[in-house]
Amino acid sequence: ISSMAEEYREYEKFFFVYTTDFRGRIYPVTSGLSPQGADYSKGLLRFANGKALGSEGAYWFRVHGANLLGYDKDSYDGRVEFINEPERIACIKRVASDPCSIESAKYIALADKPLQFLAWCLEFAEYLLVGNSFVTQLPVGLDGSCNGLQNFSAILRDGVGGLATNVLPSDKPNDIYGEVANVTIGKLNGVTVEFQSIARKLLDLGITRKTTKRSVMTLPYGLSKHSSGQYIGDWLYDNFQTEYPTYTEFNQAKNLLNDCVWDSIGEVVQAARDGMAWLQDVAKVAGKEDVGLIWTTPTGFRVYQYDCKSKVRNVASALSGVTQMCIREFTDQVDKTALRNGSAPNYIHSMDASHLVLTVLESSGIDDWQMIHDDFGCHACDIPELHRAIRVSFYKMYNGIDRLSMFANEISEQVTKDLPAQPTMGTMDVADVLESEYFFG
Repeated sequence: ISSMAEEYREYEKFFFVYTTDFRGRIYPVTSGLSPQGADYSKGLLRFANGKALGSEGAYWFRVHGANLLGYDKDSYDGRVEFINEPERIACIKRVASDPCSIESAKYIALADKPLQFLAWCLEFAEYLLVGNSFVTQLPVGLDGSCNGLQNFSAILRDGVGGLATNVLPSDKPNDIYGEVANVTIGKLNGVTVEFQSIARKLLDLGITRKTTKRSVMTLPYGLSKHSSGQYIGDWLYDNFQTEYPTYTEFNQAKNLLNDCVWDSIGEVVQAARDGMAWLQDVAKVAGKEDVGLIWTTPTGFRVYQYDCKSKVRNVASALSGVTQMCIREFTDQVDKTALRNGSAPNYIHSMDASHLVLTVLESSGIDDWQMIHDDFGCHACDIPELHRAIRVSFYKMYNGIDRLSMFANEISEQVTKDLPAQPTMGTMDVADVLESEYFFG
């Protein structure tokens, strides 16, 4: 990536070519340096066109800095106050004046996104000298709160999931990962006598939102209890490997914690589980009839999910010596397992892809975008309009529209058997998202 950066730095501006996958998700056709790349990649990129911050932009520029540092669970006003603390301003100025010093490196390392935070510090220090007329070129992002579950909550009118993922308005942003962690702590405190010593050690080590994050965020994309256990094991190993010197101790702790996390997820987001299970059951019906799944997204994009079985043939070649190669050949037979496992994640991805496109179309006056599936970015001064467009487009996608029934009607035309009964809808009013300032933030 360093060679690409050196090559492209001589150009005043350059463009990224984008494409869509079969679900309508948009990706840049590039590797390495990319708006959808890692922190070190995004930290190098700026908009070719700059815009003056203005007073509103200066506010959201501060919010963005707090988000990059990882201080993103407070209100927006709280995040602005966090950045404005004199001691923090002094640290930011020090980073900007000497980013390679040990003190600066230590401070940057505290951020959730260190290199993007460094880029922000460099601009923010200039803003402090110039004021609201400062022209910024940095993308400022608004991130969805576990976006897959946000879509499931709207689809199923699930008020519990809607509140936990900020589809519904609240005074401060809700944290679904933290909520699941709190329920998990309660369950660990209530285990039977035979598991109390294991539970006590886990509680003493500390159960946080990071414990549950990967399991919760992957739920709408086909999470199973087994894969949740893998994520829990990774968290336990990465943070407390030395606390469990034997495999038996480690496995007992992992299994107990995963049991509690899995049950806690079910309490907080049961409706999403029901929706995911229904999509998988529909895929079972299609798989038995050897057909794929075809549906239309809210943008009119047609999704074709047809997972084929394949067979591998070993071929010996005399090129460059004797080489054994494996050639995969696809058949005309549907891979029932792949069709079932991919149904829920592909459906939800097609919904979030539509939301991205509809947000861009809904907006007015925003010409520069950095869009990453559920992380929408523009200039800081355009954030108020982006906030509006995000909420209005989501509202238009779901208000008064039964998306699962539309999906079922399309699939029914492709199969002969009856589809399973749809999950029960809740009573959440999707219109409430119009007042939810933390829906994306």
